[in-house]
Amino acid sequence: MKFAYSTNAYTEFPLSVAVHEVARAGFQGIEILADVPHLNPLKVSPAGIARLRALLDRLGLEVSNVNVNTNLALSSEDPEGFRPCLLDRSE
Repeated sequence: MKFAYSTNAYTEFPLSVAVHEVARAGFQGIEILADVPHLNPLKVSPAGIARLRALLDRLGLEVSNVNVNTNLALSSEDPEGFRPCLLDRSE
């Protein structure tokens, strides 16, 4: 079993800093936040994904999952919060 940590804990920092901090803390896996300010699904490019993959490989981190709750990237106006997400069919 490998333990992972979420970049969601580092939303005050760019994704590259979050990835380095997770590795520095000794985790072997990482959950990537698919939202602002990390991996914005509406703005990420293939080159950006390739750079992230190279960084993860260099630091020895495996992606455990991608958090698709895109509260800020899609909309932050839902009164219940955390909606919409990339899994919502209506969006």
